[in-house]
Amino acid sequence: MRTSTSIYCALAALGSANALRLEKRDNSAVVSFPFEKVDKITSISPISDSKRDTGPIEDPIFQDLKQLVYMVELEIGTPSQSISAVFDTGSPNLVIHTTKDKSCVEPAPNPCSLYGGYDANASSTYHYEDSNFAIEYKDGESTLGDDATDNVTLGSAILRDFYIGLQYQTEVLNNVLGASLTEDEMANSNSGHTNLPQLLRDQGHIASRAYSVYTDDSNNGSVLFGGVDIDRFHGDLVMIDLLSNPDTHPPRVTSFAIPLLSVSQFDGNSTTDFERSFPTRVNFDSGTALTYLDPGQAQSIWTYVGAVAHFGNLNYATIPCSAAETDRTLDFEFAEVTIKVPLSQYVIWHDSHNDICVFGIAKGDPEGPFTIGVTTLSSIYVVYDLDNKQLHLAQAVRNAATSNILEIKAGPDGISAVAGLGTVAILAASEASTLSTSTLTRSPAPSVPRGSPRSSFERSA
Repeated sequence: MRTSTSIYCALAALGSANALRLEKRDNSAVVSFPFEKVDKITSISPISDSKRDTGPIEDPIFQDLKQLVYMVELEIGTPSQSISAVFDTGSPNLVIHTTKDKSCVEPAPNPCSLYGGYDANASSTYHYEDSNFAIEYKDGESTLGDDATDNVTLGSAILRDFYIGLQYQTEVLNNVLGASLTEDEMANSNSGHTNLPQLLRDQGHIASRAYSVYTDDSNNGSVLFGGVDIDRFHGDLVMIDLLSNPDTHPPRVTSFAIPLLSVSQFDGNSTTDFERSFPTRVNFDSGTALTYLDPGQAQSIWTYVGAVAHFGNLNYATIPCSAAETDRTLDFEFAEVTIKVPLSQYVIWHDSHNDICVFGIAKGDPEGPFTIGVTTLSSIYVVYDLDNKQLHLAQAVRNAATSNILEIKAGPDGISAVAGLGTVAILAASEASTLSTSTLTRSPAPSVPRGSPRSSFERSA
């Protein structure tokens, strides 16, 4: 089902009373942890679901599955057990492999040898709930296991009774740390399962269910739960209300979806607009590697940048790896903010001769919804505000050298720029932040750097 243009525009309008409330404090309620944007390599057979992207290049020498993901490290149980997980804004829960998972008893490499597995019986704080954990993927594959809780440490926060989906029968490769709305908010259910943003708030680590995500050119990044780093973006941090899901009755917000108004291409001298089928609904999903657009939009972009459909799967494209050495950008227009993404950011996963690469924009399902994945997210400073059901977007600073973190306070109050380019109103801990509009202004963005580094791996994902 599609939503009309008028509904998109109305839902995306700025100026809502619900916005971020920021405050400068000596002891901020902020939980920070790093992630790495990596290509994870395994010898496990590829899986087709778009949440577990497999690239289109077919070559006999390609033996490995690769995934472009944000990987975080966390500790589970008592004593602690270390695992790595994909940080996923498109799913609600922590889902991990157990050491008894059928896929983990296979010879290495297997999911547990690659990302770590959890031994429930080795943790004194483990609590079994039931054996009803199940996920049915759209490609027909499924995951079965247990519902459980345990203590989880992430950054400086120790979270008690963290809900976990334990996988015992699955073909899913990664552990996943979900950070979307809760399972009950998404499905209108009453499981009672809390998730990472909710537990951080409920256990007093942050004031509001909101967090910001930033990635630099070296493929390192950070998540700030309860905070915004105002040195990590250019221009305005613009508030956009999330779209309701038209397939729910009554319609309600179930994901980080907003309208994409246009995509254009800038070659350093002139701009070319791609006019087809805008606006479209797009989900901001850090658990998806590629960016999936309306097939007509994607085809227009492919044609202009010189990408060609892959002979093995016409929904994906390849492009000469030399296309990364250019000043060209693809410009994504959202409500009141345009994000410039270097074309080099979409030139990924080269072949064995370093000649042909995968292009990081693919054709989505014609019926949508479409997805802003890691290939595009890496150029956006994003604040995910679950309490107020909003996104706040700005152009990310490339390789920011400084940091200035403000705490996100609870409530529907707004933030705004003050007079003077690049200045921000930062209030003392004893004062309330009450500003009149929905944007926070930073310094203007410089020109996009030339030729960002790309992956040196041989297999696509």
